[in-house]
Amino acid sequence: MRDMIRVALIKIRGVAGVQDQVLADIGRTISRLARLGLDPVVVVDPADVAETGYVTHERMADLTRLANRIQTGIERDGRKSVVVPPMFSRTTADTGLKWTVPHLLLLPMTSKIIPVVVPVAYDEHASRNTLCAADDVVIELASRIAGLARPDVIALDKVIFLDPVGGIPSTERGAAHVLVNIEQEYDAIMNELTDKRHVANLTALKRVLELSPASTSGLVTTLQVAASQSTRNPLIYNLLTDRPVISSSLPVDGKRAPAQATTLLRRGMPVMLVYSPGGMSLPTVTGPTPDIVNGLVVCDRVAEVDMAKLVELIENSFGRTLDVGRYLARVNGNIAGLVIAGDYEGGAIITWENKPGSDRVAYLDKFAVQRRSQGSAGVADIVFKAMVGLFSKELVWRSRTENVVNKWYFDRSNGMVKLPPGENGTKWTVFYTGTETRERPDVAAYVAVCSGVEPSFK
Repeated sequence: MRDMIRVALIKIRGVAGVQDQVLADIGRTISRLARLGLDPVVVVDPADVAETGYVTHERMADLTRLANRIQTGIERDGRKSVVVPPMFSRTTADTGLKWTVPHLLLLPMTSKIIPVVVPVAYDEHASRNTLCAADDVVIELASRIAGLARPDVIALDKVIFLDPVGGIPSTERGAAHVLVNIEQEYDAIMNELTDKRHVANLTALKRVLELSPASTSGLVTTLQVAASQSTRNPLIYNLLTDRPVISSSLPVDGKRAPAQATTLLRRGMPVMLVYSPGGMSLPTVTGPTPDIVNGLVVCDRVAEVDMAKLVELIENSFGRTLDVGRYLARVNGNIAGLVIAGDYEGGAIITWENKPGSDRVAYLDKFAVQRRSQGSAGVADIVFKAMVGLFSKELVWRSRTENVVNKWYFDRSNGMVKLPPGENGTKWTVFYTGTETRERPDVAAYVAVCSGVEPSFK
């Protein structure tokens, strides 16, 4: 029986200006994806050489030549490929596409042949072929594949845009975004974009990811990056790890997070952010949330927090039972901020800590990720980035010295200090990050804060 079809829609723009050797290397990368279990479908995007409209014989010949160049590049690696005939229709030039002849695509895929698609649709009103937007082709294919409701037979795994403009630009990074959480970041990123190509890519990928399963990911990079045969080729790396080549939560310093031309996109999850400059309280664990907890005012958005889920998240992540009463007695009135990702997939609790002779310090009291989401899906990166965004000037936290996650913390910190063993022999390492951190000798304030935090687990 034929294995499940795991579709990778790959749209390539800029073929006309690329050397044959680059296309051959891209073909080799596409073949590697196929050998690793994906079923690539390549869509030619001729937007840089042709306008939409009716397709003459000459224009169809030009489109076929572009498709043939991609086909040749794939077949140079020994993989079979075919340029499929037009298989879309529309009632007028202004109406949406319909994938009317799906077997033209599915038949070669079931035979492990990589199809190359040209964005041509039959205009039923004019009885003529028209050139349509390649993005519309990708969206229609994604919609129909998702609508088949047979995830055990066929599913859309990856959507990859190879485009000369590269990944979605980030003002903060001065290069491409590493990871985009569509649910949280789409509007803010769109407001920053000025290049219409980037706008079109982000808009199309948002639409595709909305139509697809939550596990589907999008990726935008240059043709040259896709042609790379290194072990860090982002197309291959993402397939093997389900992650970007570098972590999106690493500091933007050019060393730990070098400039990238590739962006990984996920439909992702919403992120709740709550900040209190004066300190706030958490709601009760059960029952309706009052406006006042133990005489302390509850911040507006904190009333939305499901404390039962928050406690479950913390206990699941740490594998220990939280002493809720003791914990709330310590932190209520001093909560500086909350980050909650998705349906409590991850979260962070930040408190204001005050020490005599020192300004208050933002302290990361709890950083938690559901165990099922640890090591994948980017939940930790999403929470950490959001938290550092809230407390960009200064943030301090501690971790047991033997904790295996300390390398991850170290890479995201400005510095660290190891504390001497406590009375029970526990060894802690203090980490700090931000744009206005206190270096030695003032780092003693961080040591004082982290030394004085009481245990919160039973």
